[in-house]
Amino acid sequence: MQLEEAQERLPQLEEERRAAQEQVNKDTTQSAQLDARLAALKSLQEKVESQGKVQPWLAKHELEKLPKLWQKVQIENGWQTALESILRERTSALEMSNLEWAKAFFNDAPPAKLALYAPQVIAPVAAVDGLKPLLSLLQLNDAGVRSVMQDWLSHVYIAPDAPTAFSERAKLPVGACFITKEGHVISANSVRFYAADSEQDGVLARQQDIENISKQARAQHLL
Repeated sequence: MQLEEAQERLPQLEEERRAAQEQVNKDTTQSAQLDARLAALKSLQEKVESQGKVQPWLAKHELEKLPKLWQKVQIENGWQTALESILRERTSALEMSNLEWAKAFFNDAPPAKLALYAPQVIAPVAAVDGLKPLLSLLQLNDAGVRSVMQDWLSHVYIAPDAPTAFSERAKLPVGACFITKEGHVISANSVRFYAADSEQDGVLARQQDIENISKQARAQHLL
């Protein structure tokens, strides 16, 4: 009887073995795809970091190892382009412990756009009724960096789309503007269209992709 029962169960066991093998193959493929995508993103990010006219100047002044702003900033998914549109070269701003040291560089200015910052806690800006600041979408654990972002984004508000921004321009305080997800800027008296113009653009989105894919890859390897 035991032999007969075992023989009857063979097809079921074989099906279970086949299903398990298929799942292993699927997991292995997914893991390899994640690893390949992660490697490609890291390679591009490193390439962007190492290129540019300013790199030799940074090396000359021993600034190349300073942390960059984009390494410390995260924003709600979908709004990375908007933040880069507002920050421009400040996206890759270098953090200094003392901004006074920057005075020495005016006699030997960098050959390309460069931003430096030193974290310093400042008083929060008063909220404006009916407007949502871009700052509210940031995810920051560093109080000093939050203060820098507050300084740079204090009059930037988000709009779900351009028509909404146009219709609500009258609500903007003096000197303020709306930003759309696409990076277009609308103020009371002007419009500025955004377009990516170098590999430097997209650094925030790539960094967040790297962090998210790294988490997925770690989870996949644990399966």
